[in-house]
Amino acid sequence: KLDNNYLDNLKLKSYLDEGNYIIKDLSFNWNRALKINVNDIQIINELDGIKFMGEITFNFDDLEKFYSYYQVKKSHRQKLKKVKLDFIYELNKEKIRLDNLIIDDVTNTSFNDFLTNFNSKEKTVFNKVTFRNFVKDFFSTYAG
Repeated sequence: KLDNNYLDNLKLKSYLDEGNYIIKDLSFNWNRALKINVNDIQIINELDGIKFMGEITFNFDDLEKFYSYYQVKKSHRQKLKKVKLDFIYELNKEKIRLDNLIIDDVTNTSFNDFLTNFNSKEKTVFNKVTFRNFVKDFFSTYAG
């Protein structure tokens, strides 16, 4: 059990495959509003640093609670159930790249500019303020 007010039900499945450590399934609940699944994470050790590459899925259980926490404007709040995307996280540089966005099982190519802009920035997404702004910008863009 996690000793955290926001995270619970952590599950992790991993294995070794030809010398590569693969995290097959990492899942947890966030704030009883969102279930996060991270799948098929490959840990890549290269000369310029360590990278994590995989797929992340956000399944919304309580969308209003999620929107309230991140202070998403009411006009930008869309009804959605699932957001899925691929990522590459460069551990040494603390930089993440996001690609292949799928919302409610539909590929959303209109987000290409949003993701390209996000990927070009040098900010780390793991800063609480930066992440909150990313979430708000994401839903602002999605609302059109």
